[in-house]
Amino acid sequence: MLRIPVDKVCTLIALAREALGMEPVEETEPAGGGFPLPSTEDYDEAVYDPLFDYADALNGDELADLLALSWLGRGEVSAGDWRQAIDDAEAELADGDGLAELIQHPTLPDDLEAGLEALGYACGD
Repeated sequence: MLRIPVDKVCTLIALAREALGMEPVEETEPAGGGFPLPSTEDYDEAVYDPLFDYADALNGDELADLLALSWLGRGEVSAGDWRQAIDDAEAELADGDGLAELIQHPTLPDDLEAGLEALGYACGD
């Protein structure tokens, strides 16, 4: 079902938790939409760059799975609609906006973890 190995998702979850902090994040979208990167004064390359570099090295199928997993984890799609979610993720990534939006989302680690669980996977298996 997944085209991205679970261990890659788990690595990305760990990198995102480190970059975004371990404390739960309230999902509040700022005015104007999107979730901006931290301000220049808050941006720590040593923390954020590994997350961006790791995600950037994934292939198209893996990125589509990651985006679909995040939607699944947020409850925007159901496990029964997985194939459609993949198609929608591929289309969004083709438009060029999906990766940045995915990586910048403040609840990314929790979303991916919940998405894995919805499909019967878990980190540490």
